[in-house]
Amino acid sequence: MGRTAERPSPVGRALAWLLLAPPALLGVMLAYLPWPVGLWVGRRLGDLAYWVLSGRRAVARENLERAFAGQRSAAELDRLCRESFRHLGMTLVEACTFFFRPPSVLLSRVDVEGVDHLKAAAAHGRGTLLLTAHLGNWELLAAAHAHTGYPLSVVVRPLDSAVLDRVVTRFRERGGVEVIPKRRALRGVREALRRGRMVGILLDQNASRREGVFVPFFGEPASTSKSLALLALWSGAPVVPVFIQRDTAGSHRVTIEPALPPPATGDREEDVAAFTAAFSRVVESRIRRSPEQWFWMHRRWRTRPGVVAVALALLLWGGVAGAQELGLAVAPLRAAAQRGEVAVLSGAAFVEPTTPRGGPAPLAGVAIAVLPPARAFLGDLETVKTHARDSAARYMQAAGEVRKIQGTYEQALRQAGAGDLVFATVTDAAGRFELKGIPAGDWVLLGRHEVLHARPPKKVPQQERASRLFLLEPPPSGYRAVIYWLMPFRVEAGGQARVELHDRNPWLTGVTEEKAQGVK
Repeated sequence: MGRTAERPSPVGRALAWLLLAPPALLGVMLAYLPWPVGLWVGRRLGDLAYWVLSGRRAVARENLERAFAGQRSAAELDRLCRESFRHLGMTLVEACTFFFRPPSVLLSRVDVEGVDHLKAAAAHGRGTLLLTAHLGNWELLAAAHAHTGYPLSVVVRPLDSAVLDRVVTRFRERGGVEVIPKRRALRGVREALRRGRMVGILLDQNASRREGVFVPFFGEPASTSKSLALLALWSGAPVVPVFIQRDTAGSHRVTIEPALPPPATGDREEDVAAFTAAFSRVVESRIRRSPEQWFWMHRRWRTRPGVVAVALALLLWGGVAGAQELGLAVAPLRAAAQRGEVAVLSGAAFVEPTTPRGGPAPLAGVAIAVLPPARAFLGDLETVKTHARDSAARYMQAAGEVRKIQGTYEQALRQAGAGDLVFATVTDAAGRFELKGIPAGDWVLLGRHEVLHARPPKKVPQQERASRLFLLEPPPSGYRAVIYWLMPFRVEAGGQARVELHDRNPWLTGVTEEKAQGVK
């Protein structure tokens, strides 16, 4: 929850407004400078802040070192640090222009690309969630929604000073933005989505342990808010990445990307972690394109994963040997990701034709997971397969055991800060899938397809219904036929691998009982 802004006394408010008068006068002067002169002054203000704000400079330099260690020289990191301060200085001048002059003066310098992606998202009729970050002039990004024709709401934390909070809120509302205070975010976001509005959420700042989940960000586990993933999974609203970037001429370009597909593992906690990791990857990829335009002064990695919790998760998963094997499986993939050596995996799932003239029938909804190939994980899976035919009971348990092993392994990866190495998707109506940004190296694909076979409802005599309500275990209503595919594969940097999953190359088949939800 956000902190409530202070409520000073009338005398305190008057004093605050009096103190704001000189900065306001300076702001008016900056707003009416010729455009090239204003940006030059903004860069000089950034230089001044770079030398005066030594604490923030140290934070920015440390963050840059953490993000680009081994990829950029010390001189390049120093330059990026200074340029990030200059960028904020120019952003300040643009804020003055927007606040003290008609909004159209600054909005005329903004171009928008990809509005069709917003139209496609709005067509779902559930509102649209926007993923963005403190990149470029993010306040101008909010105002630029006027170019799209769709109304916008944003979730913000009120500032500690009530007077400053009112000034910033007025700035945002001048651009037609509806402000939702963080302390009332859930109700406000629900209402905004119900009205078909866009809701913007910045997802690049440190979150507390209670509010966040650890996902990789520039190769380091970073506590990231679960809010966007939870809202998307609850509401069904599509998540559309939207970012703004300053061009060399001083204009701005807004880029709207296609909606991100939600994960469908069947486990809410895993879905939230996987979706948040996907958001983090998108934000990181945009920052890498214009690193000098991100807010490096923020302590992004302030909340750290507990060493004890990570160690315990790894030990519970596979003991000391398993933890070591996990490290060996993850290390080369992490190194490839940091070097930007990534590839694409695509594939198709289908049933082979049953007649010479027939064609393959696509399998939609196949859950695809791509994971680092730790030997202990693969060994546990092979043990289940080996004993699946020992008895009818083992056969009935095998599919459930595979899913449990997969879930435990993925959870261990996330708690160890390797959640970005857990890739998940489902096949579309044509049975196809594609995963981008997979680090070069060795992987294993685990696919799962389920088909429900329902039993006709059994008529229960009236006198037995009351007793049936108190059954500890509901009666079976049918069963699910489950097919698993397990495929090791390797991808090279810049390459593309392809796999085919069909009814003639399954790794394991099994069944799970479907329990009735109630007695009729």
